[in-house]
Amino acid sequence: MKIRRRKCRKRYLGKKGVYEYERLSLDFPAKFRDAVEPFLDRNLDIHVKREGNDKLVIIVTLENVSGAQKTPIKTRSP
Repeated sequence: MKIRRRKCRKRYLGKKGVYEYERLSLDFPAKFRDAVEPFLDRNLDIHVKREGNDKLVIIVTLENVSGAQKTPIKTRSP
């Protein structure tokens, strides 16, 4: 299993500027498919901590969402 790093580029203002940032991703091997599948397309809380020089602990839990979250509609006052 590897943590992969890639650079993403987004253009803004037509072709005048480019915003560049780095993304990290973790690919799960196929043998973990059954364990990971219930978490697909769900909101997750992720906590990462380092133990020593050679161990990384990633804790993933379901986020508590009481209902569908919608962005509030902005209204103007007269």
